[in-house]
Amino acid sequence: MGRERNSLDIAWEGATAKSWNASYSEALYAPLQQSFAFGEVIRRHKGRVRRAVIARQGTPVALAQVAIRRLPGLQLATIIMGPLWLVPADTDMRADALKLLQRTCPVKGLTLLMAMPPEAEESAEQMLRLRRIVSPYHTILLDLRPDEETLRGALDGKWRNRLNVAERGELRVTPLGRRPEQYAWLLQREVEQRRARGYRALSPGLVPTLQELAGKESVLGVEAKLGGDRAGGMLFLRHGSTATYHIGWSSPDGREENASNLLLWQAIRLLKKKGVATLDLGGVDTDHAPGLAHFKLGLGGRPLSQSGTWLLRPKLF
Repeated sequence: MGRERNSLDIAWEGATAKSWNASYSEALYAPLQQSFAFGEVIRRHKGRVRRAVIARQGTPVALAQVAIRRLPGLQLATIIMGPLWLVPADTDMRADALKLLQRTCPVKGLTLLMAMPPEAEESAEQMLRLRRIVSPYHTILLDLRPDEETLRGALDGKWRNRLNVAERGELRVTPLGRRPEQYAWLLQREVEQRRARGYRALSPGLVPTLQELAGKESVLGVEAKLGGDRAGGMLFLRHGSTATYHIGWSSPDGREENASNLLLWQAIRLLKKKGVATLDLGGVDTDHAPGLAHFKLGLGGRPLSQSGTWLLRPKLF
């Protein structure tokens, strides 16, 4: 441990799954990439992980999980969507935490140590004269704590009209089973969809591993049928008080019947019942996927644009 002038301490590698998850669950918005289980998935797939708990007077105030990937002659060490603050933090506090991470992160050799904070505010990074090396990431956060009537009232008018049409139609939405073999078909649809559309995201093949490590309740899926045929499906990953939209697919007939609107609305209802406070809609890209971005924006959530990815080490001026 090292004590800084602002009374922040940092401890590396001392956190157990139980202690990490207890702190992680305190965050209203808990990004998937900072969950303990996500780090264990990285380890299962030959990556390395370092974890730090930042505390003030013995109480955890932030978490930082570092994902490490080896390249020929170089390591990339990234705090993806972190540090994750558990308490309100001003610019000075955030800057001091970044300095602690910069100085103490236990990685050796030629390493690019990077932080991708979930906040839009970048005053701490500017104070430290850090260099931004990747542009900001954008997503939408939907607060699920209001009642259903309030959530429905916040929907964009056209989005709500499509939902009304779908509810009056022939689609039937039911929860998917939580065993991997029960949602394997949806993972395969996602593989085919990515190949056809040319986009990249978290590998569908990692979902069963994540569920094994985080527990069966960490995966929630819904399925739409039209008659006896599958018309669509969605899969969500639960972590702490947050869930992340991971996969969405609909057939041509399903799209005609607005299956995506009905699937997402029914999933929101299920997630609320399970105590999820925040739904992360999994990123928006208005340039390369404007249709999907417009669909997600129609829920009336809060757009989040984090400040980008910043180089902590080596320092370049």
